[in-house]
Amino acid sequence: DSKDSNKTGLHLGIGRELLEEFLAQLRVDVEIDREKAAREFFRKFVDSQLAQRKRSRWVDTTPPNLMRSSAIYALLPGSKFIHMVRDGRDVACSVVREKWGPDEHFEALEWWRKRLLIVLAETEKNPDSVLHVWLEELIHHERDKTFHAISDFVELSDSPKMYSFFTEEMQPKSTHSQRWKNEISKAKKFSARYEEILEELISKGLPAPKKQF
Repeated sequence: DSKDSNKTGLHLGIGRELLEEFLAQLRVDVEIDREKAAREFFRKFVDSQLAQRKRSRWVDTTPPNLMRSSAIYALLPGSKFIHMVRDGRDVACSVVREKWGPDEHFEALEWWRKRLLIVLAETEKNPDSVLHVWLEELIHHERDKTFHAISDFVELSDSPKMYSFFTEEMQPKSTHSQRWKNEISKAKKFSARYEEILEELISKGLPAPKKQF
């Protein structure tokens, strides 16, 4: 079921009077410099919500953001992107269960490939703004090392609360890793295609996973 847009969203964090003030200024500024106008409107909009909540950072977890990262970076200089990469075989098993994606495993794997190619093409435009992280390394193989790489990247290396959440909540059993071995009838052929795709993605700039399942 889709979310009720009237009950969720950033618009609930700002009063109508203040929003109208920001919009009025946006209408004036956009005639002078569209990019600058959009940047300043967005900054004011988000900052007004952070101030109310006494927060210093804003995080958005919309997956397609990585496919538009260069545009987002132009709008919001200094933005940082964490690209969480999951084994494409497991991704395909998840996607076929969703209403919005392909319903066949090999098609879902190609869907994953195309999305990652777009992400890699986008993020190479501002390479210092992105950190590519394999989920399997974060959860299974190099937990602490990968966690600290992420926290250093976002400048939150001194956050015991975040580390506590990681150690307590982000456990291997929660990832359903290697589900593809039990869910796909042509597992050998499927895995071979995945290896071909992975080699292509690595040639385009994706860090190679340090360990494969």
